[in-house]
Amino acid sequence: MAYYVVIDIGDGAVVRYPLKARRGMGLEELVVDAREFDRELVGSLLRPYLRIDGVSCDVIPLEPWDTTPNEVRVLLYLLARRAMRALDLPLTRDGASPVEIERATGIPG
Repeated sequence: MAYYVVIDIGDGAVVRYPLKARRGMGLEELVVDAREFDRELVGSLLRPYLRIDGVSCDVIPLEPWDTTPNEVRVLLYLLARRAMRALDLPLTRDGASPVEIERATGIPG
């Protein structure tokens, strides 16, 4: 039996990511090193929606970004910042202030 994480990206569109599960998974296997970063998974999540300027660390939205719900835009933006850190781009921290998020995502307020 296959399991998926399903993310609703608006307008009836969803993104499905297969979960690799196996029987007998113990609770101990849920514990991971927080420093681990799945570059392939993050790239596949971000690739349809944005690109990252390697010099300015600006997020460059692609066409699907415009139809993405605001909540998803915020998550994509924060994930992009985490990707920038993983790529050793000149970003001082993963997180962002509400003003930074507003400017980068185009979401007012």
